[in-house]
Amino acid sequence: MNSDTVKLLKSCNVGCKYANSGMEQVLPYVKNSRMKNAIELCNEKHYEIVSICSMLLRENGKNEKEPAPLKLATARIKTDVKLTFSPTTRTVASIMVNGCGVGTNAICKALKNFSKADGESVEIAKSIIKTQQEFMKEMIEYY
Repeated sequence: MNSDTVKLLKSCNVGCKYANSGMEQVLPYVKNSRMKNAIELCNEKHYEIVSICSMLLRENGKNEKEPAPLKLATARIKTDVKLTFSPTTRTVASIMVNGCGVGTNAICKALKNFSKADGESVEIAKSIIKTQQEFMKEMIEYY
């Protein structure tokens, strides 16, 4: 496994962990059952990708990357503040859409920066982008 593959897998892994954290944080505020199902399904897809990346990294003697604690805490506080003052479906949708944008940009940047990554890891990254784009379309309906 070359270094670009390792770096791309770690980027995918940590990005999905950030996404999982955000989706789990907003779920208690979601009153719309369709929206809640969409978030839960997307969350599951991200957990599956974390699992695949973790397995591939471990099989090659590499450690997973964990989210930066300060970055995670800052995102959680920002989300808590938004939802405390406006616990609406629209606010949740806005948070989810913004998260998808950040995540998609990060994965696209990783694909560009780690261009020598193997085909399997590139497909994993592309699957994250596809998942986030589909999820974003679903969340935009709630604006």
